[in-house]
Amino acid sequence: MRRLIAFGCSMTYGQSMPDNYMGHDSLTPSKFAWPEILGKLTGTEVVNMAICGASNKEILHLILEYQFESTDIIMVCWTFTDRTCIITNEKLLRLGVWYLSPIKGGRSDVPALKKRTAAYYAEVWDEHDSSLSQHRCIHYANLYLNSKNLKNYHLTVNNDLIHEHPFFNTPMLPVDYMSIIQDPHNPKALDNDHPGEQTHRRLAEKLWHLTLGLTNG
Repeated sequence: MRRLIAFGCSMTYGQSMPDNYMGHDSLTPSKFAWPEILGKLTGTEVVNMAICGASNKEILHLILEYQFESTDIIMVCWTFTDRTCIITNEKLLRLGVWYLSPIKGGRSDVPALKKRTAAYYAEVWDEHDSSLSQHRCIHYANLYLNSKNLKNYHLTVNNDLIHEHPFFNTPMLPVDYMSIIQDPHNPKALDNDHPGEQTHRRLAEKLWHLTLGLTNG
């Protein structure tokens, strides 16, 4: 049976849904997230590889490390550019603006995370550089998956983050995820921040139409 392998951040994971809220966000992607809904619409087994807080760099890293099968279909929802990660031999360190806000839960690593993140945004981060990095990640992922003859689709959480670059020619699905998220008729998830069930359902339906049901099975 063919599989739909989805990569992304919390917007693909389905953070703060009824089945993974109240401290369980890190355990498993939601069955209400758009990959699962798209899988049901297309009769496709789903493997949701999204990770909350993932950067585009981490998403690319996950794609390059994944053991694909020849019949897999890959859908990548690329994330915001104001985050990154450091990949060491032992672990992956995420850097995101959320670490600069108060973090609940008494995590012992919070002070170090805030210090590292503050230094990164004050001394290293640049908007244009992060944009270039995003486009390189998308372009390289597309080239890599094409080299394996794997059907792959790409979208982003915010179309405003996609720009023209001489090297960039990856086809992006013409779906405006951000407009669906910001639609006041679509309730938020239980944390009142992330997309809710209706938003994920609307996105899945749009992706179903845009991919012709993932090319009619």
